[in-house]
Amino acid sequence: MSEFRKKIEGGKFCITCEISPPRGPNFSDFESKVKNLIGKVDAINITDNPMLSVRMSPVVASYLCLRSGAEPIMQMTCRDRNILAITSDLISAYSLGVRNVLVLRGDLPKDGKPQGVFELDVPGFLKVINDLNEGIDFRRNQINQKCDFFPGAALNPFDMNLRDNLLGKLESGAKFFQTQPVFDLSSLENFIKIVQDHKANVLVGVIIVASERTLEIVKSFAKGIYIPQKLEDGILKFEKKEDKEKFGIDFSLELIDNLKRSGAFSGAHIYSPANENLIIKLADKLIV
Repeated sequence: MSEFRKKIEGGKFCITCEISPPRGPNFSDFESKVKNLIGKVDAINITDNPMLSVRMSPVVASYLCLRSGAEPIMQMTCRDRNILAITSDLISAYSLGVRNVLVLRGDLPKDGKPQGVFELDVPGFLKVINDLNEGIDFRRNQINQKCDFFPGAALNPFDMNLRDNLLGKLESGAKFFQTQPVFDLSSLENFIKIVQDHKANVLVGVIIVASERTLEIVKSFAKGIYIPQKLEDGILKFEKKEDKEKFGIDFSLELIDNLKRSGAFSGAHIYSPANENLIIKLADKLIV
């Protein structure tokens, strides 16, 4: 059983973060980031060709994460693989020691490049994982050893069909959830009720906003998400990059503390797509 699983199922407030695999075969910078996070977070999400960018396989990157001494949560999308490739990659990852898997639909291809596969949806992908945990493949053939994956999925706290989405993924075998970014607990009353009603293990997404550019990107994709005026004013208030970054990190730290104090969630999931080094700076101030 993974240590992350033990902690989250044991009721500990967990901290996870997100690091993308390298853009080529040189993994020194990736490995350095991972090592700088050891002991500061409970697990590290390894992304799967995020934003349609070409990256090292999450299977290999997750193994490198393990080899460096950190626990990975391997992300896999429905976008890039058919059921045979999904099963093969899962078995390969398990043989290398990977236990945590976060299933995602994946960013949609643009202008037909690359072509999306989408043979499976998220519930179908989760079923493949749970079949492997039962010792069978998608053809119901026995494999030579049962797996013990800890599968998770994503949630949008502001989804109009939130309850049905959560229930569908729970019924398909998801054991934990990580969400899209949140900036204020006061906007989560409905979400908190649904999470508590179904006793779901949810890590709330915390994105570090440290520039006007990041703020604009968040506004463009974060439909329905409440962005406090305090955050906007704070970013615009400062002129120096260093001051903006400090404000963004401090804002995120306060939010994480509020999430923990609420007692409603299993943890926080930190990411900073524009600058992953900010995650390390924030993690240095966390007490795991």
